[in-house]
Amino acid sequence: MDVATDDDDHDVGLTFQLVRAGSSKSKDLLTDSAGHDYTLKPTKNKSTRYWRCVVRNKRTNCCATVIENNDGYHPGKFAHICQTKVGVTVARTVSADVSQFCCPVWALERCRISPSSFVAYSQQATESG
Repeated sequence: MDVATDDDDHDVGLTFQLVRAGSSKSKDLLTDSAGHDYTLKPTKNKSTRYWRCVVRNKRTNCCATVIENNDGYHPGKFAHICQTKVGVTVARTVSADVSQFCCPVWALERCRISPSSFVAYSQQATESG
């Protein structure tokens, strides 16, 4: 699901895509067209969800956030201090699909990717980069 944001000073034309089970722990990830990943921040508020940048380590603690509400996705008040990654959306989507495809035999009924999806992703990746 690609969603364009409204006018924003530092992120004009930014689009977001939700990747189901895109993290290493099979949690949902949000990616943007600039090459950043976001993970869902725990909150009790049901109408608004907050996503924060996944870059949080000893050297860099990126405080960038995205706010998701009924209007869609909107960048938070802090800008990114981390590096962008080219092709992050395609990479995360393929990774999530592969992890579902390469599941144990007893869980095959839960796998949702077909071999034709691999062909589509490889063609898209070849064309874009």
